[in-house]
Amino acid sequence: MIRDLGVGLGHGDECMSRTVFILPHTHWDREWYLPFERFRMRLVRTVDQLLTIMRTDPTYERFTLDGQSIILDDYLAIRPHQEQALRALVAQRRLAVGPWYVLPDEFLVSGEALIRNLMIGRHKATRFGPPVDVGYLPDSFGHIAQLPQILRGFGITSAMLSRGVGDEGETLGSEFWWEALDGSRVLLVHQVRGYCNGAALGYPLPTGVFEGRDPDLDLAVGRVRRELELLTPYARAGVILLNNGCDHLPPSPHLPRIIDHLRRAFPEVQWRWGTPAEVVEEIIARHPTLGAWKGELRGSRYAPLIPGVLSTRIYLKQANEEAQTLLERWAEPVATAAW
Repeated sequence: MIRDLGVGLGHGDECMSRTVFILPHTHWDREWYLPFERFRMRLVRTVDQLLTIMRTDPTYERFTLDGQSIILDDYLAIRPHQEQALRALVAQRRLAVGPWYVLPDEFLVSGEALIRNLMIGRHKATRFGPPVDVGYLPDSFGHIAQLPQILRGFGITSAMLSRGVGDEGETLGSEFWWEALDGSRVLLVHQVRGYCNGAALGYPLPTGVFEGRDPDLDLAVGRVRRELELLTPYARAGVILLNNGCDHLPPSPHLPRIIDHLRRAFPEVQWRWGTPAEVVEEIIARHPTLGAWKGELRGSRYAPLIPGVLSTRIYLKQANEEAQTLLERWAEPVATAAW
């Protein structure tokens, strides 16, 4: 349900300056078309590359580690000696971690599972430094109506996601208030062009092989010009997001050079490195007039929801449901009573 509609950039407010955030990140499936350990081998190489780049190049300012703290566990199980390096980057706010433990499919787990997911994820991230204070969910397949309420319960007042917005997005734009059934609301940043819209800038394909390959700066300019044309009409606060990453992509070591070139090619635009939290802070600072949406986000105008996940490998879902019920309805209540 749409309500409290406002007006933003692209609807007559052309005097508002544009800020483009480059958000370097990787999105990590722990197990997908390869077994877990093979994906972990790739993860170790990716984080090794990231640490090398950020240690040797202070102009590589930011990186977001996909919103799930379990990546830290998976990496440090193989590279325990790198914990201090990760802590230093999180403390400097160059590396953004958390707030989830794993990125959930909200329709396939219980409400309590979502709460524990956030609780554990924030606890683990806090070992390294301040966790991301945004409900960052780039690739979940739709979103439950109660998620703003759950986020607010942890003091999280914003969310960022790519899937789930339907035709209402044409009116609401890329920033709007998302309201739960109890009235709790968060500022929602919709990744209208997906979480890969700035992946592999300067390269023809997002293969993830960047070392030893110079970027094509003209190709990067053309790609960014197209993104600016497509995203500006949605940007209610004049903030545009280029997500420089995708599934299992390592960081591009040439990104600082590419951004310098983009600054010269688009002098009318303010260019910033950013994390999800910094994007939200900039939007709030501009005090835009925003619309609001109440209820589930299960639309697919901008990205498919991949609904087949609801019915595949049903035996695993049944086992998970049984385990959740035993823990939530029996083991924990009885243990609490006994205590």
